[in-house]
Amino acid sequence: MLLGVKALVAAAVPLAEVRGFDEDTTYPETIAPDGTVMGFPGDPGQPEVDLSPIAYNYDQEFPLEVAVPPGTPVEVLIGMLTDIGMGVAADPTLGGLCEYLVATAPVLRDRTTNYVTGIWADVSIIASYSTSDPLA
Repeated sequence: MLLGVKALVAAAVPLAEVRGFDEDTTYPETIAPDGTVMGFPGDPGQPEVDLSPIAYNYDQEFPLEVAVPPGTPVEVLIGMLTDIGMGVAADPTLGGLCEYLVATAPVLRDRTTNYVTGIWADVSIIASYSTSDPLA
């Protein structure tokens, strides 16, 4: 699922640097000229369980931090967020990996992280899926 979300984001903003989505979620020293997207693995949390037949139902949130370099118009960041939203809308089942994807509303902020200043937006992609084996 995680790699599917990463591929969706990378396809939606092909010029941006897409980082993270694994254990290495260190922030970059600079924001790429065409923007940077940091993805985080998220936590599936506790599932809702159906007993007959057994099914574990998850709503897993994959947090994203989207950034543009200082001096870049905020419209560029909004365009990146729109492109990610369009990618989610174009493939709401992530190629059949989940039952449904949805993106949350972004929260825009100026932020300095690891001495990197820029305009950032926090947004999440939430994947709803079921499995008969939570370890699979």
